[in-house]
Amino acid sequence: MKKINLDLSKHCIKTEIKKQYEKKLSLCLKNKADEETEDMVEILREILETKDLAALRGKYRELSGKSDKKAELFIEEDEIYVLIDGSKKISV
Repeated sequence: MKKINLDLSKHCIKTEIKKQYEKKLSLCLKNKADEETEDMVEILREILETKDLAALRGKYRELSGKSDKKAELFIEEDEIYVLIDGSKKISV
């Protein structure tokens, strides 16, 4: 299982995942990434290309930004989801 903390205080889930992707990709391009970071680049790219993050942010207010709630993206073998405040599970 992999986990990424998401900062949704200033922007939506789509923008935050894109920022995380770009940050990890930058490390790869500078040859400062380990294998886990390289894997995360691929996973985040796939999420951005295949998941309807705009629909998620429309459906769940917590994912639309300007939220003070703790959000974490979990990637498991057969499931990708966001956990809000450690209790509300939203499938991606």
